[in-house]
Parts: sequence; structure tokens; C-alpha cells
Amino acid sequence: MRFAILMFIMAFPAHAGKADFVLPYVKELSFGVACNLGPGTLESGHDTVDGEVILRDKFPDFAVQTRTIPAEIPRTFGAILAVSAPPTSGMYVASVTHPPMGPKNQTGQSWPTLDARGLTIVGYTFEDGFELVPGTWTFRLSDGDLVVYQQSYDIVPAHEAPETRRACKDGPLS
Repeated sequence: MRFAILMFIMAFPAHAGKADFVLPYVKELSFGVACNLGPGTLESGHDTVDGEVILRDKFPDFAVQTRTIPAEIPRTFGAILAVSAPPTSGMYVASVTHPPMGPKNQTGQSWPTLDARGLTIVGYTFEDGFELVPGTWTFRLSDGDLVVYQQSYDIVPAHEAPETRRACKDGPLS
């Protein structure tokens, strides 16, 4: 239902990661799965399956740094990025492509980010059963037509990601 995109500028400790594609002024600091972020602030009017994003005032603590994500509620996954150049188009836009889902069988969603000259997160939270669609999910951060960051995640049935399920059951909650 709600698209959990976390777009706030704040300080965060760096952790190395390897993205599929990234321009030199974008650095992936951390990535993976967060277990339970709790409530955030809903903002409507976005090009998402349900027209909403969730804004949060802090970054998640990723329980597992992985690109294999269990399709289960409530799992948040994505990456924290440091962007050191202002957008030439006026704003950065985050997007995700995924297998068809929702009442219109959408295969993509997008939303404008806040001022991404600092740190930002591009991510998603599974909150409704129709979102639990296995397959490749690819996040992008774009400046107009220029893709500055791209990373894919493999969404799998929950039983196929036991290490993540263990970490989220016994590990840190965000």
C-alpha cells in the first residue's frame, strides 16, 4: 500500500557497497534490509501504486547487507546514498521498476526526492500483500534524463532468505 521512501538529509556513518551503476559524485554508503521501521509521515500525490510515500526522520539500521530480500511484511530495503552535486534539472527523482503489481499491474513507481546534495535513502517497505512480488526490483536516482545511481535487488519468497529472516527476528529493529 504505502511506498516507504526515506528522503531526509542528515549525517550517517559510511559502509562500503557496490551499486550496479553509480556516477562519481554519488556514493552508496549502506544497503540491505531493515526489519521494522515503525510509523512515518504519509505524503500523498506521488507516482506510486497507491499515490503515497512515507517520510521518516531517520535512516534505517540495516540488519543485513544483502541484495536478496524476503517478500514479507514489514520489510524495508534499499540504500543510503551520499550525493555531492546539486541536480542540474532542479531535483533528483527516485524510481523503482518491479514485476507487475497493484490493481493496474504497474511495473514502475517514482517520486521526487528532497534536496539530495547531502545524504538520502532510496528504498521501499512492503506493507500490503499485493506488493510481495518476487523478481528483480531496480532502484534509480535520476537528474532529469541522467541516471546517476542504479541498483537491483532480488525479491524472493520469504523462506528463501533464512539469514535475513533470522537477523530480523533476533537482530536490531530500526
